[in-house]
Amino acid sequence: EAAEKAIAWLVSDLPQRCGALESRCVPEADGEIAEIGAAALTAVGMLEYQRQTGSAVYSETISELVDFIVTLQMDSGDFYHIYELTTASIDRETRLMYYSEEASLALVMAAKILGEDRYREPARRALDYLTGDKYDYFLGWFIYGIDHWTCIAAEEAWPELPSEQYIDFCLGYAEFISRLQYT
Repeated sequence: EAAEKAIAWLVSDLPQRCGALESRCVPEADGEIAEIGAAALTAVGMLEYQRQTGSAVYSETISELVDFIVTLQMDSGDFYHIYELTTASIDRETRLMYYSEEASLALVMAAKILGEDRYREPARRALDYLTGDKYDYFLGWFIYGIDHWTCIAAEEAWPELPSEQYIDFCLGYAEFISRLQYT
């Protein structure tokens, strides 16, 4: 009941359009920018609500939030993180921690829970990037970033988007993290 009240309030407070875009977003308090992370986690929460309750009452809003995420996806599968509402433009420079990984989870869940095939390919491109090209540089062979969201998305993707690359990446990440743990 509390989640339902919170979601209803949030939906009533969201703008009908994200600036010049045909989608919805979660603007910052000053109304100048919208970050992909806020849209992604809002969509993830609403998708989990739909999964748990079976209620599709918010599915249109969820789709509009996920459409915002797709708008910010690069050809590589990665994402731009900020949309500038005042100039109706994408900030192509700013990178924020977790945002690409959270966006991939929202895409995977939207494809799965909403049954929207149009989100499958963007979800696959995101996970392919996060478990592959993101680490395609010399040091990338020796380290991992903060990839828990990537592995949550990879697990959520199974079995609709099966990939040995995702499994290998997350097993490697788990091994890497376990080596950091104090005995």
